[in-house]
Amino acid sequence: MNAELPVEITFIERGWLNANNVLINANGAPAIVDTGHLACVDETVSLIRAQGIEPEQLGQIAITHSHSDHHGGNRRLKAISGAPIAMGAITAEWFARDERHLTWFNQLSQEVDVSLADVIFQPGDQVMLGGMPFEVIALPGHAPDCVGYFQPDTRVMICADALWHNDTGMLHPQIHGWDIMSDAELALQRLRSLKPVVAIPGHGGLICNVADSIEGAMRRLASFRRDPAKLAWHAIKRFYVYGVLRYQPIAESQYKQQVLNDTWIDYYCDIINEAAGATRRYTCSSLLDVILEEFKARGVVNDNDGYLSCEMRR
Repeated sequence: MNAELPVEITFIERGWLNANNVLINANGAPAIVDTGHLACVDETVSLIRAQGIEPEQLGQIAITHSHSDHHGGNRRLKAISGAPIAMGAITAEWFARDERHLTWFNQLSQEVDVSLADVIFQPGDQVMLGGMPFEVIALPGHAPDCVGYFQPDTRVMICADALWHNDTGMLHPQIHGWDIMSDAELALQRLRSLKPVVAIPGHGGLICNVADSIEGAMRRLASFRRDPAKLAWHAIKRFYVYGVLRYQPIAESQYKQQVLNDTWIDYYCDIINEAAGATRRYTCSSLLDVILEEFKARGVVNDNDGYLSCEMRR
């Protein structure tokens, strides 16, 4: 049990490959919000059991958005429990048409096992999750399809990647265009207007001073507006670490080629070079070398005889 949360809501903090999980149990038929990455579904099942809930007891599965770290356990948990899967309307549409671009599935060779929606939520809907009432809130930006779940009595906000501590989930204009900056700001404004007392992010620990984190995230977005190259560096680093976490241990040469085969590295390298002007020009390959050396120096990525691994929590 988390002291900042009501007893009906259990927060399971994961890492940076898996989204956090939330269990809601007010009626003996628990709901889970977000189910982690496909590669770690056995761990997800074990973590549910560690909370004193058998996966067979689940009465609902809900997700916040379409990124692979948020729905990888859906099929297994539905098979175990028979629980229906609920999601926002945009996510449901993308899954139904096997959309692999807007969901980022085609990047970093991501494996997914998508389960279609049994229940579709619209923003503004009043829904029951695990026997508790929640309002569905549209939270675009990091993911245009993202919805959060706000519990009005306890003022708990399940906000996914719309808000982390003083930050948001990675913004990806190569896929969604630069208007996502405004979308991300709109999501933060919506969160601010709800005045949550605690927010449950998609990654990282509970946010207990929500107003301060919203302001910190707004400042970060403003810095990206002023300096698109800063956002480009940020995006490349997040993608790079995410891939190492997924495929570790992986040969550095193999991983480098995998990244170079993706179009996002060219897009963000061009932004960095445009900002640098004539002072320094990177190739995509040399840019990845710089990032790897930085990560090795910081202890984020380890290089063991040419094989990369990451000490960050998965």
